[in-house]
Amino acid sequence: MARLQDMPEVERRHLMSKACAPLPGEPFVHGRPLAERRVAIITTAGLHRRDQPAFLIGDTGGLQQAMGGYRIKIYHSGAFPWAEVFKALVFRDFRVYVTRHKADLFIEAQP
Repeated sequence: MARLQDMPEVERRHLMSKACAPLPGEPFVHGRPLAERRVAIITTAGLHRRDQPAFLIGDTGGLQQAMGGYRIKIYHSGAFPWAEVFKALVFRDFRVYVTRHKADLFIEAQP
Protein backbone atom coordinates (compact mmCIF):
# COMPACT_ATOMS: atom_id res chain seq x y z
CA MET A 1 0.00 0.00 0.00
CA ALA A 2 1.29 3.47 -0.83
CA ARG A 3 2.01 5.55 2.26
CA LEU A 4 2.22 9.33 2.15
CA GLN A 5 5.61 9.34 3.89
CA ASP A 6 7.01 7.13 1.10
CA MET A 7 5.87 9.44 -1.73
CA PRO A 8 7.84 12.29 -3.26
CA GLU A 9 7.03 15.63 -1.66
CA VAL A 10 5.24 17.03 -4.73
CA GLU A 11 2.85 14.04 -4.88
CA ARG A 12 2.27 14.13 -1.14
CA ARG A 13 1.31 17.83 -1.25
CA HIS A 14 -0.96 17.22 -4.25
CA LEU A 15 -2.86 14.41 -2.50
CA MET A 16 -3.09 16.29 0.80
CA SER A 17 -4.58 19.32 -0.99
CA LYS A 18 -7.62 17.31 -2.18
CA ALA A 19 -10.87 18.19 -0.44
CA CYS A 20 -12.60 14.95 0.49
CA ALA A 21 -16.04 15.28 1.98
CA PRO A 22 -17.15 12.66 4.52
CA LEU A 23 -19.45 9.98 3.17
CA PRO A 24 -23.08 10.64 4.00
CA GLY A 25 -25.28 8.28 5.99
CA GLU A 26 -24.74 5.39 8.32
CA PRO A 27 -22.32 2.55 7.65
CA PHE A 28 -24.05 -0.37 5.91
CA VAL A 29 -22.13 -2.92 7.98
CA HIS A 30 -21.48 -3.13 11.69
CA GLY A 31 -18.73 -4.82 13.62
CA ARG A 32 -15.12 -4.28 14.55
CA PRO A 33 -13.27 -1.07 13.59
CA LEU A 34 -11.79 -1.06 10.11
CA ALA A 35 -8.22 -1.31 11.44
CA GLU A 36 -9.14 -4.69 12.97
CA ARG A 37 -10.87 -6.12 9.88
CA ARG A 38 -9.57 -8.16 6.99
CA VAL A 39 -10.46 -6.40 3.73
CA ALA A 40 -10.35 -7.62 0.12
CA ILE A 41 -10.29 -5.10 -2.71
CA ILE A 42 -11.71 -6.31 -6.00
CA THR A 43 -10.91 -4.29 -9.09
CA THR A 44 -11.15 -4.49 -12.85
CA ALA A 45 -7.90 -2.57 -13.20
CA GLY A 46 -5.16 -4.19 -15.24
CA LEU A 47 -2.55 -4.80 -12.57
CA HIS A 48 0.97 -5.91 -13.44
CA ARG A 49 4.02 -6.78 -11.40
CA ARG A 50 6.99 -4.47 -11.86
CA ASP A 51 8.95 -7.11 -13.75
CA GLN A 52 6.20 -7.84 -16.31
CA PRO A 53 6.51 -6.38 -19.81
CA ALA A 54 3.27 -4.35 -19.62
CA PHE A 55 4.57 -2.51 -16.55
CA LEU A 56 8.08 -2.09 -17.92
CA ILE A 57 7.13 -0.52 -21.25
CA GLY A 58 4.65 2.03 -19.89
CA ASP A 59 3.71 4.46 -22.65
CA THR A 60 6.86 3.82 -24.71
CA GLY A 61 5.24 0.86 -26.45
CA GLY A 62 2.05 -1.10 -26.97
CA LEU A 63 1.67 -4.70 -25.85
CA GLN A 64 -0.57 -7.35 -27.38
CA GLN A 65 -0.78 -10.96 -26.31
CA ALA A 66 -0.27 -13.23 -29.30
CA MET A 67 -0.10 -17.05 -29.50
CA GLY A 68 0.89 -17.47 -25.84
CA GLY A 69 3.48 -14.72 -26.07
CA TYR A 70 3.70 -11.01 -26.72
CA ARG A 71 3.91 -8.62 -29.64
CA ILE A 72 5.23 -5.26 -28.52
CA LYS A 73 5.07 -2.24 -30.82
CA ILE A 74 7.76 0.31 -30.03
CA TYR A 75 6.37 3.87 -29.88
CA HIS A 76 9.46 5.71 -28.59
CA SER A 77 12.64 3.76 -29.36
CA GLY A 78 14.87 6.25 -27.51
CA ALA A 79 12.87 6.01 -24.28
CA PHE A 80 11.98 2.31 -24.57
CA PRO A 81 13.52 0.18 -21.76
CA TRP A 82 15.14 -2.32 -24.14
CA ALA A 83 17.45 -4.06 -21.66
CA GLU A 84 14.78 -4.49 -18.97
CA VAL A 85 12.21 -5.87 -21.43
CA PHE A 86 14.70 -8.30 -23.00
CA LYS A 87 15.81 -9.50 -19.55
CA ALA A 88 12.20 -10.02 -18.42
CA LEU A 89 11.32 -11.99 -21.56
CA VAL A 90 14.48 -14.09 -21.78
CA PHE A 91 14.30 -14.86 -18.04
CA ARG A 92 10.86 -16.40 -18.70
CA ASP A 93 12.35 -18.52 -21.52
CA PHE A 94 10.70 -16.64 -24.39
CA ARG A 95 12.30 -16.64 -27.83
CA VAL A 96 12.71 -12.95 -28.64
CA TYR A 97 12.84 -11.40 -32.11
CA VAL A 98 12.97 -7.79 -33.21
CA THR A 99 11.11 -7.17 -36.46
CA ARG A 100 10.30 -4.15 -38.56
CA HIS A 101 7.18 -3.47 -40.60
CA LYS A 102 7.60 -0.33 -42.70
CA ALA A 103 8.75 2.29 -40.17
CA ASP A 104 7.50 0.43 -37.07
CA LEU A 105 9.65 -1.72 -34.78
CA PHE A 106 8.20 -4.74 -32.96
CA ILE A 107 9.43 -7.20 -30.38
CA GLU A 108 7.98 -10.66 -30.93
CA ALA A 109 8.25 -12.94 -27.90
CA GLN A 110 7.13 -16.57 -28.14
CA PRO A 111 7.25 -19.30 -25.51
